[in-house]
Amino acid sequence: MPMHFLGGVFISVSVLWLYFFKNPWPNSKIKSTLIRHRLGCCVRVRQLVDSHTRSSLVEINPIFLSILLVLIISVLWEIFEFSLDQFFAINLLSPIDSLSDLFFDLAGGIIGTVYFLRKVG
Repeated sequence: MPMHFLGGVFISVSVLWLYFFKNPWPNSKIKSTLIRHRLGCCVRVRQLVDSHTRSSLVEINPIFLSILLVLIISVLWEIFEFSLDQFFAINLLSPIDSLSDLFFDLAGGIIGTVYFLRKVG
């Protein structure tokens, strides 16, 4: 259980660090700042007008993005555990264990997101 909690913290802090400090999308016209993106919708479409082109880009709230990636990775991990249990008969999977793993992943993701935004913001 502590491993899933710490995994959620690590994933959420890593995603937010990449989003705010490394800018993995260098060609986008949107510059993200902490103050601007703390509140608002999860996904909003913005029309950006450039001198040559007109395009619409999807802008994702970083809080939503970090929690979503924590949940996606934790569900993929549970699928991996299920496949190990089916193919190699290793008893890793029980419904209560899976639910507690997902809960602790989500709790770690939320705590990591709050910690990152309070420390950096």
